[in-house]
Amino acid sequence: MRYLKFRTSAYDFFAGLHRSLRSFRNAHIGSNFLGWHRVYLWYFERILIRVGGVPLCYWDSTLDFRIEGSGQRNTTMFTSEVVGNGIGMVINGPFRNWPIPDRNVSLRREIASFASLMRPQVVDLIMTSNLIRNHSQISNGAGSVGMIDPDQGTRTSLESEHDNTHVWVGGVMSDATIAPQDPVFWLHHTYIDYVWEKFREKLFTLGINPANDYPGHGGDPHAANTQMVHFYNFSNWWTNENGYTNLFTQFVYTYDEHPTCGNGCGGRGDTNLLYCPTGGTGDQRCVATVVVWSA
Repeated sequence: MRYLKFRTSAYDFFAGLHRSLRSFRNAHIGSNFLGWHRVYLWYFERILIRVGGVPLCYWDSTLDFRIEGSGQRNTTMFTSEVVGNGIGMVINGPFRNWPIPDRNVSLRREIASFASLMRPQVVDLIMTSNLIRNHSQISNGAGSVGMIDPDQGTRTSLESEHDNTHVWVGGVMSDATIAPQDPVFWLHHTYIDYVWEKFREKLFTLGINPANDYPGHGGDPHAANTQMVHFYNFSNWWTNENGYTNLFTQFVYTYDEHPTCGNGCGGRGDTNLLYCPTGGTGDQRCVATVVVWSA
């Protein structure tokens, strides 16, 4: 990503696609949120692979959510070893001194000041509960059903949970017009796409084809046959319902399972980034480690 940012104009070009009012309306607060961002990630990843042979990875922030007490602020995710510091201007790590076009500022974050990371209990409902069985339950937009928040009893959705993490990271990530300028954006959205794919796999087990389950909530910008803003597919514009195709994970990419005790924390249980809680087994989530700062 650093090469794309400082040696080419590609990073700023892709980040800018998220910026316009047209793209915001087409990609948020409705059924096209998931499909638009999946196509967005795919185009961006193609450039990453072409330049450096590096695919996108995901940030499973449910692992950081599991840090007890106020320790989330000290997660190793936001250190120089991973994505750089989480408070103030980013001055270390791979995204240090990262300029934001047209703002005359550098990348900033204010982690753990507001909102929440992705909550395991909500993610698990989306991925595994047979009661959550159509896209209207995980979408926003006029006409959507949503799902019951297991903690508060109010309405939530996958898009709403995603919003919370943007606010939790703060700074640039909390402004939708420039959020992709923080590389954490891509890692967060790739995780949202992972959760969506697990939901889609569940639908198949229930005899439902997710490609045929586009609900079209959110008005005209999210109607099934509306053209996606910015994205052209070989000889035609993508339509919103095209974003729900099964072809991506059948032929283009797949996901590693999220880190659990049973898979050795995703193969990273021997590092200082994740650990399995004492007595943890099987599908139990790993937990992100924290940095103990010296006085």
